[in-house]
Amino acid sequence: MYIGGKLEVFTQMSMRDAEAKRKEIFEEVESAFQKATSEIKKTAERKAQDELASETGKAQQQRNKQVLAAQAETKHVFVEKRTELIDSLFAEVQKKLVEFTKTDGYKKYLLNEAGSLKKKYGEIEFILSPGDMGLVEDLAAVGVKARPSDEDFLGGFIAYIPAKHALLNKSFRAKLRDEKDNFNMLKNS
Repeated sequence: MYIGGKLEVFTQMSMRDAEAKRKEIFEEVESAFQKATSEIKKTAERKAQDELASETGKAQQQRNKQVLAAQAETKHVFVEKRTELIDSLFAEVQKKLVEFTKTDGYKKYLLNEAGSLKKKYGEIEFILSPGDMGLVEDLAAVGVKARPSDEDFLGGFIAYIPAKHALLNKSFRAKLRDEKDNFNMLKNS
């Protein structure tokens, strides 16, 4: 299996793992939300029954306000916890990507991509994270120029294709951002 395939498998495995964790987190938080909402409703109903004899209208209005406020607070806590867990999950994925950039597999991945793009588009230039500039000679050996970026993008590259006057962003930071956006779209649907 070539390195691009391995990266794809790694990405798929990471996303399956992330999806499983997302579902597990969602179920845990949903259960806690239901339990908290149930307890809040019971408390509000008991209070309303005590006040029913003297101020039925006032008690109902107060109960509704309390339930809505409690639901809003519980939802706020739920959203904060969900965001915290998602951020934690993607921080772990980012850590694994950084670890990958320190392996021979990463070098093979870049050289494979360089060869494929060179074959497809002819002249290309890679823009690399400053930490990847040690690979310039290896890229030059396959006929690909390389220059450093002003920013670190976790690995990967941005390819400039002069024939198309186009940039192809295959940086790990962009891929991670796209996956997080896709993940967030899934949780909102």
